[in-house]
Amino acid sequence: MKRIGVISAAVLFCLVGITAPAHAQQDQQNTKPTKHEEQATPEKRTGNKQAKAKQQRQQHAQQQQEQQEQQQQDRAQQQRQAEGNDSKSERAGIDPPFVGYRELRKALLRYMRLAREDNGEKLPMPTDMGYPGPPYPGFIRLTQLLRLLGDLPDDYSAAAASSQAFDPALLQAVGHFQERHGLSATRYLDTETIEQLNIPLSYRVEQIRLALERYRRPRNDSPQPTIVVNIPALRLYAFDNEGKVALTMKVDVGDDFEDSRTPVLENSIEYLVFRPYWEVPLSIQRVDFVPFVAQHPGYLAMHHFDFKTSTGQRVAHGEVTKEVLNELRAGRLRIRQRPGSDNPMGMVKFMFPNRYNVYLHDIPEREFQFLLPQRVVSHGCVHVEKPAELAAWVLRNQPGWTLERVQQAMHNGHDNVTVKLSKPLPVLIVYSTVSAEEDGDIHFYDDIYGYDADRLQVLAKEVSIAEAKLK
Repeated sequence: MKRIGVISAAVLFCLVGITAPAHAQQDQQNTKPTKHEEQATPEKRTGNKQAKAKQQRQQHAQQQQEQQEQQQQDRAQQQRQAEGNDSKSERAGIDPPFVGYRELRKALLRYMRLAREDNGEKLPMPTDMGYPGPPYPGFIRLTQLLRLLGDLPDDYSAAAASSQAFDPALLQAVGHFQERHGLSATRYLDTETIEQLNIPLSYRVEQIRLALERYRRPRNDSPQPTIVVNIPALRLYAFDNEGKVALTMKVDVGDDFEDSRTPVLENSIEYLVFRPYWEVPLSIQRVDFVPFVAQHPGYLAMHHFDFKTSTGQRVAHGEVTKEVLNELRAGRLRIRQRPGSDNPMGMVKFMFPNRYNVYLHDIPEREFQFLLPQRVVSHGCVHVEKPAELAAWVLRNQPGWTLERVQQAMHNGHDNVTVKLSKPLPVLIVYSTVSAEEDGDIHFYDDIYGYDADRLQVLAKEVSIAEAKLK
């Protein structure tokens, strides 16, 4: 995971569009002598000038004191904003309409406190697996850190800690920490777990700040239930009318290549397609298929692919000749795969037309695929673990579309059947390496596309500029 130094909260106020108040202009004093002054002796006039100068100095000192007090008040407010308050939302009296946003604001304050309390001591890498194995030299620090983070109960006994034994309570705490950090809950103290434990809490603070920033970006304010896909979490959430999770499942997302990453977007699902064709994107056709079928001419016919013209006319499939290969390379012929068990679209896809040509869909052999912890494998589309359950939830307000009917349409229905939604359903694809779960747990994920690291680099440059201006 890419990391940079942590940004000081004390200077973040320079990044939210707030500046210190300008110095008040001192009123010009009327220096024209009065009649009494004109008649006064030079000594008296000198004394009057000295008294007036003293009065002006006192007024100036009082103005400076008032300005300093105002600046202190501004800095206090700016510090609060740097700790996660959304200044725009406060001015409008509205927070982003997500339960997770409010929970992450609470988490930000908690992790800021934890970062101040923790000494940052690093855990040594285990010589074995931590458990079972020889005594772990970082045992005391491990129990202290897991208690601080809330994975190990505060009342974990001193006797248990001093015994340096991996008892059931400690093993459960290790497993809970692993679950919260996108790891397999093996309860073994392996290298990946130690690496996550050694990430500074100050960096966790920055992750939460970025998550709060991204929560404020979506423009969707629809009262309808919403489907949210969090790319780093590799998870989909379907929310009901009260903002509670009605359905959740694992997903696959795009590989970490510039042209394969799943995009961050807002859109609405307009229709579903049961038993869909796979219309192979032209980029995949040229880069992946053409070189392969040039070496294996019978592959397309064996795997139920058709050819079609640019106007959509189907061309009889068969072995690829040199002429057909040239037409495929030029894009004048396009490849599509008929519905079936080997079709990468699976048995249903959820369509929200967009310029990236990505959507949610089923995949073959999903039972095996979703056992893998790292699922950054697609060309950009989002593969869903429970396609039938998701389709039934999306169609739940349309008469007759029960889970049983959905399963029938997927496995025994007609090919390429489109079902339009009576009302489009909002879908958000977001990128957040932190999430607040309904049980109160805060989960952290790998920065799989490096977007956090990129954003922190930008902020670090802006901080440097802001600090230079303050000098």
